[in-house]
This record gives sequence, structure tokens and C-alpha cells, in this order.
Amino acid sequence: MLKCNKGVFSKMKGFILNIRKYKEEDLIVTILTREKILNLYRFYGARHSSINLGYKIDFEIEKTVNITISKLRNIVELALKYNRDYNKILIWNQFISLIDMHLRGVEEVDCFYYDLLERISYAIEKQNPKRACIEGYVSLLAYEGRLHDNLRCFVCEEAIVDNLALTRSFLPAHTNCVYSKKFDLKKITEFFKTKKLTNLADTEVDELWKILSQGI
Repeated sequence: MLKCNKGVFSKMKGFILNIRKYKEEDLIVTILTREKILNLYRFYGARHSSINLGYKIDFEIEKTVNITISKLRNIVELALKYNRDYNKILIWNQFISLIDMHLRGVEEVDCFYYDLLERISYAIEKQNPKRACIEGYVSLLAYEGRLHDNLRCFVCEEAIVDNLALTRSFLPAHTNCVYSKKFDLKKITEFFKTKKLTNLADTEVDELWKILSQGI
């Protein structure tokens, strides 16, 4: 008589970075936890709760002998207060997709990334979602050692003293060295120092968001 393989369950929290269809209605769900990025198999079923990109969830992992990918079980959404605010959810999901692409192929991560998403998700409750995501992004650049706060042009390597432009990854440049939007030097210097967008107008924040949207 064959014995059934018993699953081993473990309880975790995480943010959903990606959802991909697999075998008709089944899904492969990518989840960022404090220490790992997991790809888990979720069976389709009428009793399953709905899940969406960017959700923070409590969940269980079922590991089964002879099965290469673990199963996603017992999902509980830790609801965001702005789930019905289309604009905030749209910006949040766009940022989540950028994080997913940035971390693709990575399995183990520092808790910084989970804590960053948690901090941004709470900040969006109270402020402009683009501002919250951009401020978080600059913190990410600083953490990864990619924030060029010395403000030297990455093209000609000369110091920038007035005509500042920013390109992808917020790389600084002279406006005559690249074709990009001009920013106020003092405002960007302050922004890179404080990681806050307090002194920038919404129109300037929109331009920074366009640059961020090109990729992390």
C-alpha cells in the first residue's frame, strides 16, 4: 500500500512581487520575505482567496517529498488601507514590478528590501504615492552604493555646478551632456542628502517618477 507524502508547513509573511499563470488556472507566485525570494505553486480552487500583485500576506509553505516546487497555502491578506484607491494601487504595483525585475534571479536577500516595501506601503497611506516610492528608491540606491550624491557628471566626469540633469538610476549629468529634464541643483542635493522630497513640487516629482519608471 502506497503511503501519502505528508507536507511540512511553515508560516511566513511577505509581499507578492509577481504572479504567473501555470497549467491553465494554477499560478506560480513570487513572494519577497525578510530573508528570501520564494517561487511557490498555488492550485486553483473556488475556496482560494483572491491574490494580487503588491499584496502583503500571511501564508504557509507546504513542502512535499519528491515535489520540486513548494505549495502556497492558507493565504491571509494583510490589507492595505488604500486597496480601493486606484491611483495609489497603480503606482504601488508599478513600483513592485520594478522591484521584481531588479531582484529577479536572486534567492536570498537582506531584510532591507522587505523592510523598505513595508515602510513605503505605510507611507503611501498618508502621502502622494509617487513621493513615497521615490523616497524609498533613493534609500535603495544609497543602500546598494549606487547613489551618486557627489554630483559629478557621469558622462564627462566634471563637477556639476548649476545645470543638473538626471538619467536612469538618478545618475547626475550636465544638461548639455545628455538629453534629459533639467532639475534645480540645490533641491536635488538636499533630496539626496535627506532622502525627502519636501522641497520639490509635484511637477518635479512627476519627472522623477518618469525616470524611476525606466528601471531600478
